[in-house]
Amino acid sequence: MRDRVRGFSASGCAAGFLGLLASAGCSNSSEPATGPTLQIIAGANQSDTARAALAQPLIVQVRDSTGALRSGYHVQFQVVCGSQCPVLLIAQGALGALVTPTTGANGQVSVAVVLGTRAGPATVQISVPALGLSATAAFTITPGAPVAVAAIPKDTALYVAASFHLRGRVTDQNGNPVAGVVSYAGLSATATIGAGDTITGQAIGRASYLVHGIGHTDTGWVSVVPPGSFAAMGPDGLAIMNADGSGYKALAPSNSLANGYPSWGNPPTQLAFDYAGTDKLATVDTAGHVQSVLTAGDSGIATQVWPSYSHDGSWIYFAGDRLVWKAHRDGTGLTRVSPSGPVGTADAYPSPSRDDAKLVLATTRTNSSNGLDIEIFDLATSAFTSLGINGVSPRWSPIADSIAYVDVDGRVKVLAADGSGLRAVTPLGHSFAIAIDWSPDGQWLLARDSYALELIEVSTGMMLPLGYATGMSDAVWRP
Repeated sequence: MRDRVRGFSASGCAAGFLGLLASAGCSNSSEPATGPTLQIIAGANQSDTARAALAQPLIVQVRDSTGALRSGYHVQFQVVCGSQCPVLLIAQGALGALVTPTTGANGQVSVAVVLGTRAGPATVQISVPALGLSATAAFTITPGAPVAVAAIPKDTALYVAASFHLRGRVTDQNGNPVAGVVSYAGLSATATIGAGDTITGQAIGRASYLVHGIGHTDTGWVSVVPPGSFAAMGPDGLAIMNADGSGYKALAPSNSLANGYPSWGNPPTQLAFDYAGTDKLATVDTAGHVQSVLTAGDSGIATQVWPSYSHDGSWIYFAGDRLVWKAHRDGTGLTRVSPSGPVGTADAYPSPSRDDAKLVLATTRTNSSNGLDIEIFDLATSAFTSLGINGVSPRWSPIADSIAYVDVDGRVKVLAADGSGLRAVTPLGHSFAIAIDWSPDGQWLLARDSYALELIEVSTGMMLPLGYATGMSDAVWRP
C-alpha cells in the first residue's frame, strides 16, 4: 500500500500490545513528490493472531518542503489506548509508549510490529513534528486457538429469587473469546442453574458453578446477599450501589488514603465525607451536589477526617487535627468534643452510641504499646473508659449496645459496650482493612479484605465476598 498523507488522520484506541522495533534505512522510492509528505510505504492493514510478530515491517517515508528525501527527521510512532489496552513501544533500544526513530538517507524508517494479547483493532499514530505531518496505520489482532474456558462473571452477587444469564465462553491463551460450545453445572443449592443458562439465588450464602467446554473446566462464584445498599470509595471516588452491585452511581471525587469511610445522614439522603482527598469535610447528596461543611480559614482545623453522623442527624463528629470535633452539616456549632491531652495525643474513628450519649473511638491516651486503645467517651462528663482492647475503626451497632472493630491482628471482633463478651467474628489469618460498618438490622458487617468488600454475618462469621467490588473500600451501609 502507498498512502501519501499531509493532514491528520483520526485514530482509534489500540486493542492490544504493540511492540515497535525501529531501524533507519530501507529501499529507496523514486516516486516524485511535491512539498512535505509523510508516506506509508508498506506494513499497514495487516492482520494476525495475538502475540504474533508481523512479517511485513511498517515502513514510512518522509520528504521535506522541497519534496526531497532527507535523513535526520524524527518520526514518532505512538499507540493511543485506554486503561484496558496496555502498550509498549520498542525502538532503537528505547522502551515506552512513544518511540521516535530517525530517517536514514532515503528518508525512511522501518518498524517491526509485534501484536499484543487483546483481540480487536489496533492503531499506530505516526507523525513528523518538524513538518507538521501525521498519519495512522491500522492493524487487526485476531484470537488464537481455543485452549480454555472461562466463567463469566467469575465472581458476582445476587439477591434471593433474582437471576442472571451465565456467559461462559471458550477462550484462547490470552482470554480472548473463541467460537465454541459450553455447558454449566451448579455446585450448590444456594444458587441453582435453570433453563436458558440462568442462575437463580435460592438462599443467602456462597455458591459456585462449573463451566465445561473443549475438555476444560472453570469455576464461577456467586454470593447470594441480603437486600440493602451502601456507599463506598472506588475508582470513581465516592459512589453508591445496591448490595448485588446494581444501581451503581458515582457521587463525588474522594479517596480512602486518610479520610476513611463516609457517613450517612438522617434521613439517609446525603453523606459526610472527605472531598477529593483534601482532608476537608464536605457533604454530598444522592444527586451529586457537594457542599463544604467548614469554611476555609474559619475553623483553623487543617485535617478533617473520619466523619460520623449522630443518629438523630443533627451533628457530624469527625477527627480534626488529632482530636474529636463536631459541627452541624452547614458548618455551624463547631465544637471540640475530646479534651486536650499529653503531647502526641490522637483520638480517631469516633462513632456515636444509639442514644447519641457516648462515642466509641480509638485513642493513644492509654499509651498502649500494642496500638490504639478502644475507649468509650461520655459526652456529658467527658470521661474516658477503656475497654481494654487495641484496634481501629470501632463502630457502635445501630440496634444494640455492641461494638465492632478491627483488631491489631486484622480480625473483625465484637464485644458489648461494657467490655464483656469479646469474640472474633472472622478467623485468624484473614485480615481486614481499616473501616467496617454495620447493616441497619445489626446482622451483618461490611468490611474490606485483600480481595474485595465482604459481607460478614455477625452470628455465624459467614463471609460473602462481593466480587464486583474488588476495587472498592471504606464502605458504609445505608440506613
